Amino acid sequence: MTLNYANFDARIAEKNSERYEQTGKIDVSYLGRLSADAAPALQKLHAKHPELAGLDEALIDLRE
Repeated sequence: MTLNYANFDARIAEKNSERYEQTGKIDVSYLGRLSADAAPALQKLHAKHPELAGLDEALIDLRE
């Protein structure tokens, strides 16, 4: 039950965003398949990098 409160998807999205900042590499299609918990981190990434291909679609998928 504790695992449900750990927000793993949010952490995954945050760590992938940080890695993108360092390496310029990211798997947006994977991030788009995470739960809605990932949305805040992806929105922050989108605010910094609106040109990132596929991120708009990933956010739309999470909203649906």
